Amino acid sequence: MPKKKDSLLNVNLSVSATQNPDGTWRNLTTTYSQGVTEPPSPGVVGANGDIDLSRFQDPDGQYGPATDIIITLSNCNVVDKFGNSLNMIYAPQGNNQITFTGRDAASQFVRAVGSGSNIAVAFTDTDTDSGDYHYCLNLWGYEDGHRPPEGYPLPLDPKIVNPG
Repeated sequence: MPKKKDSLLNVNLSVSATQNPDGTWRNLTTTYSQGVTEPPSPGVVGANGDIDLSRFQDPDGQYGPATDIIITLSNCNVVDKFGNSLNMIYAPQGNNQITFTGRDAASQFVRAVGSGSNIAVAFTDTDTDSGDYHYCLNLWGYEDGHRPPEGYPLPLDPKIVNPG
């Protein structure tokens, strides 16, 4: 029997925030929107970034349990504590661009992924245990003319729900 195709989910992420003098963030607003999916399936991505893979529609049974997920940064408006606009990227190479944690003590783990891209992170959810997970996107802000590590981290933490 031939191997079934992975599903595909594209997610667009925009971020706006202002940094406080102590380095914390205020007015943090994130907007997640669902891009192209294969197979076409509305409602997989919530506005808060939660991903519900059980919403994929595969009436012909062409797709296996794995989903390739790409989260791309776009339209970011982030200001540092000095009033400077920051460019937003995923954590620079050698750092964790995304980490995953399990839903309960029995399934705790952390796995870091580096995609090789500054504005998109890609990973595959293989759904080997039907578990739900939180994922933390590790974003980095920096000013023009500076590159990380001269910047500020900004972590985001939505979740992934797998079919049960």
